[in-house]
Amino acid sequence: MKRQQKFHVPPTPEFLRDVASRAARRISSFGWRPTPQDIAALQASTGDAIAYRTALRSWRAGGFKVRAAKKLAGRSP
Repeated sequence: MKRQQKFHVPPTPEFLRDVASRAARRISSFGWRPTPQDIAALQASTGDAIAYRTALRSWRAGGFKVRAAKKLAGRSP
């Protein structure tokens, strides 16, 4: 008997924006290092321009160069 898979609902742009704005303050604090959840949230935010811009801005404030953050998000070769 085949095991049923869970149905995954894709996150809405509003949800991604909300998550990015909540995480922005924590990310831009001094001495922050990304967790696997932070990297996954950055990669998920690439689906919405506003959420991606908010996330990228906070990563930049946290000390990451734009190129490094884009590479972690999977946006550059």
